[in-house]
Amino acid sequence: MIIFSYQRISVIKVHRLFIYRYKLVVAEVIHEKLEPLRRKVQEYMSDPQYIEQVLDKGSERASVIAQQTWQDVKIRVGLELNEGAYENCQLPKKRVL
Repeated sequence: MIIFSYQRISVIKVHRLFIYRYKLVVAEVIHEKLEPLRRKVQEYMSDPQYIEQVLDKGSERASVIAQQTWQDVKIRVGLELNEGAYENCQLPKKRVL
């Protein structure tokens, strides 16, 4: 019985050792894969003006798209008529809401 207990403890220790080594390998692979991303983040964080430029450019592009979308929504809902719609319509060209 004592031998069985000793063998069982040894098996548990070996199993834990394999798990520990497996975790180390996984951690190393994750570290290697994330290193380029980590370097890029540090590069961007060291140049806040670049981040501001990117945000401003994105904001301008989003604003243009939003204005176009809003114009399309107004036309489809009937809040505004598109060019050429007045030709077949009895409404005055300018409406007061």
